[in-house]
Amino acid sequence: MDNLANIIMPLGIMAITLTCGFIALKRLKAGKKGSPAGTEEQSARTAQEFINIKDIDEHFLYTNDGLAIVYLRIEGILINLLSKAEQESLVKRLAADFSVISFPFKHISVSRPVDISQTLVYWNELLEETDDDVRKMLLKSEIRQLGNTALSGNIVERQHYVSIWAGQGEAQDLLRNAHAFVELFSQNNIGAYVLGNAEIVRLMNLVHNPNYVHLESSDYEAAIPLLEAFS
Repeated sequence: MDNLANIIMPLGIMAITLTCGFIALKRLKAGKKGSPAGTEEQSARTAQEFINIKDIDEHFLYTNDGLAIVYLRIEGILINLLSKAEQESLVKRLAADFSVISFPFKHISVSRPVDISQTLVYWNELLEETDDDVRKMLLKSEIRQLGNTALSGNIVERQHYVSIWAGQGEAQDLLRNAHAFVELFSQNNIGAYVLGNAEIVRLMNLVHNPNYVHLESSDYEAAIPLLEAFS
C-alpha cells in the first residue's frame, strides 16, 4: 500500500499542476484576443507623440505642441581649397552677417551614405565602350572595389541643416526669416535653400530612422539599390 501511495501521490500533484497551467494559458490567450486593436492603437499613439509631428505641409513642419518649423539645407564647402587668410576672412564675414540674427535657430549635422549609383553607371558605360584590355581590367577592378565599399556603408558624407521655429500663427513671418537666412549664406557664396515637403520627410526619416535609405531623386519612396553585373 505504501508503494502504491508513493506512486499515486506524485501523479496527483502532476495532474493538478498541468490543470492549473492549462487554465492559466487559456485565460492568457483569451486576454490577448481582446487586446490587439487597443495595443496597436496605443503603440501608434506613443510613436506619434515621441516624434512630436502633427503635420508636414509645403515648407512647414507642425508639431503637437503648437510650433511651426522650417528647415534649411546648407551645402558643404571645401575649406581645404581656401588659403588660411581666405578661411579667416570667411569666418569673419559670416560672424558679422549672422550677428544681426535675432531669432533662435538650431544647427543639425547628420551622416548618410553617399549615392554612388551614377558613378557606377558611368564606369559601366566606359567599360562597354572600350576595346583596350588593360583599361577593361582597371575599370573592372575599380567597379568591384567601389561596389564593395558602397555595400559596406563606408562612403558617407556630412549633411548640414538649420531649423528655425515660431508659433503656428506666425508661419509666414517664419518663412521670410528662413529666406533671409538663405540670403546671408548666398552672399558668402555658400549654397542654401529651404526644404520642401518631400525633403522634410527625408530628413525626419534620416534623423528618426537611421536605417532609412535616403535617396537623392525626386521620388523619395524607399528602394533597394542594385549593382549591375559586368562581364
